[in-house]
Amino acid sequence: MSRKIVIFVGGAAVGAVLAVVIGCLQLKSPQLVVREPAAPGESSLTYTPPPEATLSAEMTAKAAPMLLSMINPKIIKVKDDVYVAMGYALGNVGMVITDEGLVIVDTTEREEAAQKIMAEFRKITDQPVRYVIYTHYHPDHTQGARAFMGPGVDVIATTAFLEWIN
Repeated sequence: MSRKIVIFVGGAAVGAVLAVVIGCLQLKSPQLVVREPAAPGESSLTYTPPPEATLSAEMTAKAAPMLLSMINPKIIKVKDDVYVAMGYALGNVGMVITDEGLVIVDTTEREEAAQKIMAEFRKITDQPVRYVIYTHYHPDHTQGARAFMGPGVDVIATTAFLEWIN
């Protein structure tokens, strides 16, 4: 029987990257914002937006290899005993090989993608999964869990994850 251990585990780096990418894809500039001082002596805040964004063929050609590298499924060796599965789905999956067994970090959003990732991880090691760690509770980090679960697997998550599940 698996038990749940609740601790705080880091933030959402992938979410931050996604926010930057989405922000870059917005092609309309924001409007000029001017706020008058509310009291004497208070400084005013002004903002002049950058020029309207354009997307040239040259810019698209330069960005294409980087974007394609992000969606081609692959397992990357980060360093000895640390791997990350990228491009199988929206969320990445990390694997750390320890003496106790495998530590899986996040499980992506689709069980089919998670099963493919686990099959690739099995080409690297046959150690049992010992821990699944959720960095946070968003579904793109948690919904593929079934592919990594088994006897003796402990789940480590934030209290926010348990609140979201409930």
